[in-house]
Amino acid sequence: MSQKVRKYLISLLSMVNVSILIPKKDDISATSPVSGEKIFTNLEMAEKASLSAMHSAGISNKEIDMILYSLHSEVNILKAVTFENVSKTYNVGDSEVTALDHVSFSIEDESVTVILGPSGSGKSTMLNLIGGMDRASSGCIRVSDTDISKLNEFELTEYRRKKIGFVFQFYNLIPSLNALENVSIVAKMTSHSFDAKEMIRSVGLEDRCQHFPDELSGGEMQRLSIARAICKNPDILLCDEPTGALDSATGRSVLQLLTDMARKYNKTVIIVTHNASIALCANEVIHLKDGRIEFSKKNEKPLNVDEVNW
Repeated sequence: MSQKVRKYLISLLSMVNVSILIPKKDDISATSPVSGEKIFTNLEMAEKASLSAMHSAGISNKEIDMILYSLHSEVNILKAVTFENVSKTYNVGDSEVTALDHVSFSIEDESVTVILGPSGSGKSTMLNLIGGMDRASSGCIRVSDTDISKLNEFELTEYRRKKIGFVFQFYNLIPSLNALENVSIVAKMTSHSFDAKEMIRSVGLEDRCQHFPDELSGGEMQRLSIARAICKNPDILLCDEPTGALDSATGRSVLQLLTDMARKYNKTVIIVTHNASIALCANEVIHLKDGRIEFSKKNEKPLNVDEVNW
């Protein structure tokens, strides 16, 4: 649970007469005069408990909406990633190519966002900028409370190591390591990582721990790469065409796994894809064309993966 989410929950719970006991690293332990001791492990759970307490106290829906809006604004809880007038240009010979052209948008915390667009529209460039693998030519990129466009090389490395998980189209597994070793190696990168065996179990590969990548199917390798990305417990999961090399049935299972992981582990998931069907499962969709945002929209009711025609 991020610091800004914890700050928001502490403020919210305090306003409804909930006594905070222990604000821990990954949860908030609290005692409510209505429901007794509760462990709030995610934003949705804590908000539901707080809304129930406010309704019990006779606070009107209009007043509740104002309270939530005020607190959201105060701690900027809804913005995991913000681009402010960001451009990226590359020098190719004597020419200058603009990959992103004065792009501005925000991505909500703990959500699934899909970035769509034809080849050359700037999708991968946008993902590389969020992941700290490339630098913007101009503009500001904020991830949580950090302007990553101002970080030096060492700070960018630390940012990638601690904050970002990558899922690639062609897996990028280490061929000389077995499945467990491929996941375990990233667990050593941070002090707050998950257990490698538990992550492999969570993607349904517990019986494949000792198998090497060339002994796994494409779907199994992608599931393993997701376990590897989640294992170091990053704030943001960046997925570059995660279903692009898979058949439709396997692609569905991988997309289901990504959306499930986002909800279970409270991650912000950003998916770059050509597949417009995937967008129906996202909380927000950003359409790119020629380095600019053509339009973006929110899905108030994202579809379940099994409801989508692939």
